[in-house]
Amino acid sequence: MTNSPSWQAAGVDDKAAGIAEMRAAKEAVDKDLRENYQARDPQRLKTEGKSQNVLGKTVGCQGMVERGGEKIETGERLRRDG
Repeated sequence: MTNSPSWQAAGVDDKAAGIAEMRAAKEAVDKDLRENYQARDPQRLKTEGKSQNVLGKTVGCQGMVERGGEKIETGERLRRDG
């Protein structure tokens, strides 16, 4: 029964749909976060980014690494531009 081609195909389709849904949700959250970066304390944003970056590297999550790097850069820019 587990070798059923129709079940395997359905699993592949479900997985693809789930990944697409997760990516869409991530993009919505990222957009919201980016819009609120300007209102955040630059040093706190930078510190949060460093923590997120390290954790992402530790657990192997490239998204966390990228988001952490973005927060670091934004915090530095906000602090520099005052």
